[in-house]
Amino acid sequence: MSPIFVSALKLMIFLPMIIFLIYITAKYGGTYISKINNGRVIKVYERVPLGQNSFLTVVTIAGKPYVISNTQNEVKILLELNEEDFKVYEKFLKGR
Repeated sequence: MSPIFVSALKLMIFLPMIIFLIYITAKYGGTYISKINNGRVIKVYERVPLGQNSFLTVVTIAGKPYVISNTQNEVKILLELNEEDFKVYEKFLKGR
């Protein structure tokens, strides 16, 4: 047998196996990661850059929603959102 035929045969055998493993990892790995995030006390919903080293972030800490600013040197709580506003925000995120 020629080396090209052997290489092609190996490719035909191993490529579908690799694609199948990628599929299984993507399908079940995403579920695992979402389960880990559901048990967290602090959840980050969105992070928007304002400049090179500053961000505006929407988080919940122990179920309370906050808007915070992050810079290279500090983190400040800018606003505590009320539950109604946060529910509207969550619906907006799900609708995107």
